[in-house]
Amino acid sequence: MDIFFKNIYFWLVLGLILATQLKIKFSIFFSRQDSGNELAIRIYLFKNFLSLKLELPVIKMLKGFIIPDLFLKENWELTHPRLPVHKDKNRLSVNKIDWQKVLVTIIKVKNLVRLYRSQIAYLTRSTHCLHFEWHTEYGANDAATTGVRLGIIWFLKGILLAILENKIIFWNKNPLVEVIPNFNQPCLNVNFCCIFAIKLGHIIIVGIKVVGQWLKKGVKLSNE
Repeated sequence: MDIFFKNIYFWLVLGLILATQLKIKFSIFFSRQDSGNELAIRIYLFKNFLSLKLELPVIKMLKGFIIPDLFLKENWELTHPRLPVHKDKNRLSVNKIDWQKVLVTIIKVKNLVRLYRSQIAYLTRSTHCLHFEWHTEYGANDAATTGVRLGIIWFLKGILLAILENKIIFWNKNPLVEVIPNFNQPCLNVNFCCIFAIKLGHIIIVGIKVVGQWLKKGVKLSNE
């Protein structure tokens, strides 16, 4: 009987060690066209054999900005067909965005990033970008305005890409990034697709660090 339990413990420990080496892939797809907005996230396990789909309605997310109206549709499947999308027929208007909520949300995110800076840094250092593609088509009412704003878009894309390349390991050294001018009509079309990979063990370590910080913070508050 003792030998039996020892064997169970051995296989449990071995299973946990192997599980920490399991690589998880995250695929993110976003598209903004005149016909609507699409956003989909897929999580791949066991070399793409098992996947979890998250379809996020962009308009509902932005209306609640971001948490209150967030709707997640989840389903498991044993295949990995073309990335799922959720189409929002309502076009997103800048005038309909509550910029006060936007500012409050940005401040909250900034505080969270500051609080968990070390955990986020560890997670990003352990993340590999397997594929990165970002296409933007923009057009304004006149060519001069289009040219100026295209320059701004290129500048912002360059900054964001430089930050990502500094924080995350890119396996593909040539990310596909382009800005296409449209001098015929006003438009803003965006297609974004990226695939990230990280080991489950790194996620577990970050989770332990976050829980430890929660407990430490709770102890400090109780002492005060």
